Amino acid sequence: MMEKRKFTKEEKLSIIKEVSEHGFKSTLEKHSLYAASYYSWKKKLDDMGEEGFTHYLF
Repeated sequence: MMEKRKFTKEEKLSIIKEVSEHGFKSTLEKHSLYAASYYSWKKKLDDMGEEGFTHYLF
């Protein structure tokens, strides 16, 4: 089981870009990332742009 990690906005964007350049499987293995996490990030980016990765605390 993988340890839970937090990725910064910049790390998420970098990984999404890396997948498009170097392939899905190898990139996710390199970063020990679940496919579900990647797809969640990709959907947020597609739906809301980079602002989708900004968390506001109220």
